[in-house]
Amino acid sequence: MKNSGQNLYNDINRAAKQAVILTVIADMAHELRNPLAIISARSQMAILKNHEQQDFADKNFEPIEAQALRCDNIIRNFLNPVTYRSIKKDSHDVEAIFDDALAYLNFSGMVDSVIIRKIFQPDILIPGCRLLYILVFVEIISNAAEAMNNRGVITLKTSRENSGDILVEINDDGPGFDNSIKDRAFDTFFTTKKESGNLGLGLSMVRKIMNDSGCDISLTSQP
Repeated sequence: MKNSGQNLYNDINRAAKQAVILTVIADMAHELRNPLAIISARSQMAILKNHEQQDFADKNFEPIEAQALRCDNIIRNFLNPVTYRSIKKDSHDVEAIFDDALAYLNFSGMVDSVIIRKIFQPDILIPGCRLLYILVFVEIISNAAEAMNNRGVITLKTSRENSGDILVEINDDGPGFDNSIKDRAFDTFFTTKKESGNLGLGLSMVRKIMNDSGCDISLTSQP
């Protein structure tokens, strides 16, 4: 692989590690802020209900509320620099992004026996971070190839709908999945490949990148 290709390979690996860290941090923060909100709300309620014993309420419940809010602010400030929304976004050609993703996958040997079909509408540009989009496509295509035991056909398709929205499709001819998996596929730490040591961060990371880039993502399965 030429130096430019090796640099791309290294950049994608580096971005993947950073994206996993961001995903874990964001999900842990979300899980922490929920109980903090309950603690704060209950403290406020206790203060209101104990108006006849205001001194007791102020002494015992206001510090709880204050510390809960303090923890929430710490988490919010901690999250500010670690969001995909803060990354500089330019417009990129989707076909070129797919080509870079496929170059990485071919170099890694992940799609050696997979047939890749491309149905691209020309001049489709999407705003966002090119490297993160490459990471998204790598994750989805590699999942599809693995589901087909690295044999089969993966179709990459882009189009522009009448509304002006851009539609990017990645289809495979694998066995599909049932609705119970579909509903949980984007959950953090959910995986159907526990025996391989998979942590279930891939699609959760993909969803966060796409949502923070202003995009929607969904899964469909047909028999």
